[in-house]
Amino acid sequence: MPGALEQLEKEFVSKLQLDSETESMMRGLGRRKGGAFGRVAAAGKGGHVPGFSSVEILVLTAIATSFLAFSLPMINSAFSTYRLTRAADGVAGELQAARLLAVTRNDQTRLEFLDNSEPPQATTSAASARRIRITDTSTPAVQLRPDYILPEEVTFEKLPSVPIGFGSRGEIIIPAGGFTEDMSSILLRNGSGYMEIRIASNGRIRVIDKRTG
Repeated sequence: MPGALEQLEKEFVSKLQLDSETESMMRGLGRRKGGAFGRVAAAGKGGHVPGFSSVEILVLTAIATSFLAFSLPMINSAFSTYRLTRAADGVAGELQAARLLAVTRNDQTRLEFLDNSEPPQATTSAASARRIRITDTSTPAVQLRPDYILPEEVTFEKLPSVPIGFGSRGEIIIPAGGFTEDMSSILLRNGSGYMEIRIASNGRIRVIDKRTG
């Protein structure tokens, strides 16, 4: 038993010496490496970890500011593209609604472009057009659903050269002079580019992304 006790005492003393050497080494590394290991050593000794230095805070702030400066243009571009796409889908949805109403009512429908005056007035100017209204072809025309209002950040660049109407079979109403694509093309734009909504003679509606040319 005395021999076993002596052996345990030697192991305990050896462990204490190793812990002391490890703490000394960490303190030395802390002084050479700028304080990172020093903070760990201080925590092991006193239980308190110092905060970041002013230099470290300035470096982190500079990195975050640079990241934000590079990210903002991309974020703005993404939002601009989203707004243009949403507006194009909204206009295409109104065209599709007018076509569906013509089929379900077994009667012709028509689209009117209006400005933002009070009350809204029909217009053929792309610059002043802000609303789309679906009506029947009676006199006076009866509005068939609430107006669609174009988002503020999107404008019409080009309107159809003739009024758009749909027949009872969902086909586009062709004027006496014949049908051309220019007669049934609507162009929208904002800061991200252009999108076109095109209606074929059979009433089919397509949204074309013009931002890529």
